[in-house]
Amino acid sequence: MDQESDLENWARKNGCWHIHPQEYYKSLGYQFYGFGGEAQVYAEGDVFVHKVCRTGQYDNLVRFFDRIVIQNTLCPQASLEVEGFGRDLQNDFVVLMKQRFFRQAHKMSEDEISLYMRCLGFWKLVEEPYHTVRFYSDTVIAEDLHPGNIWMTGDNNVVIIDGSFKFNTPGLGLGGKFVY
Repeated sequence: MDQESDLENWARKNGCWHIHPQEYYKSLGYQFYGFGGEAQVYAEGDVFVHKVCRTGQYDNLVRFFDRIVIQNTLCPQASLEVEGFGRDLQNDFVVLMKQRFFRQAHKMSEDEISLYMRCLGFWKLVEEPYHTVRFYSDTVIAEDLHPGNIWMTGDNNVVIIDGSFKFNTPGLGLGGKFVY
C-alpha cells in the first residue's frame, strides 16, 4: 500500500478521519479565515487557527511531516499540531492541523526577515529571474518566508506561521549535511 492509504486506514481505525474536513471545521463553529497555496484556514475565535493542508506539493508524506518537525523546532510558540486526516472536495489527501492564533502587529520587511533568519544561523540565497528567496543552513532549507508568513507580534516576538521547510540533504546543492 502507499503512504496515503496506510495513513487513511490508520486514521479511520482511530477516529481521526474526516470525509469533508472543511464541513467538519464549520460544524465545530470555526469561521473560514483565508487560504493560501497549500491550506484553507479556519479561526477558532482569536485563540487557534485550524488548517486543512494539502500534501500534494511534497514528493511523499514523510517530507510533509518533516515540515511540521522543522516548524515546531524553529518556532515552538507557533507549533503545528496534527488533528486528523481526510480528503478535500477534489479528493486530495489533506492533513488537519491546529496552531495558535497570532495577530500581526508589524509587517516585517524583507531586510528584517533576512536579519532574523541570519540570527538563526541561515544564509540567504536569491534566485533570479523570479526573485525566489531561500534561507538555508547545513541541515534545513526555509522558503516562502514573506511578510504574510513570518510576523512580528504585539509583544515584539517573531513567529513563523506558515513557512515551507525541508531538510537540507547533500543532493540539493546547498551544502546540506542532513542524511535520512
